[in-house]
Amino acid sequence: MARTKIQKAIAVHGIPSKAINKRLRAFEKSPPPKSCRLIDFDRAEVLEEAIGVTVTAPPILVVRGSKPIEMEISLNPLVYIRQPAYWGIEVVGCIKSPSVLPAFEPFSVQISLADVIGTKGIEVVGATKSLKIAVTRCCCKDEE
Repeated sequence: MARTKIQKAIAVHGIPSKAINKRLRAFEKSPPPKSCRLIDFDRAEVLEEAIGVTVTAPPILVVRGSKPIEMEISLNPLVYIRQPAYWGIEVVGCIKSPSVLPAFEPFSVQISLADVIGTKGIEVVGATKSLKIAVTRCCCKDEE
């Protein structure tokens, strides 16, 4: 099983797992920002072999949809202590201007799946829907 970034940090820095759990619980209780929200997406796909990239390159998640013009979209992987079956990746939109125009435009964002693949794949999480995608190829540095 691949180790997560947190597990690697614990191994390298010797941080006790109880301290990590306490910090994560405190983080989960903090209030959410008012300028950012989960947003829906139209399409999500995993590109396991990109053009001009070697076979050992990690898969890439590409998510497409539409957004208000003054909104910035990001893909934010969730944090886990243990590798889940499907690693959650949230589609988040943040307002970048105090005046949001009612017009919409398409968006396309991507993220490398290095170190964020569950044992079965990933789950793209939007405001009202989620999509599980099986990822068959692991790209973890520990297994090269």
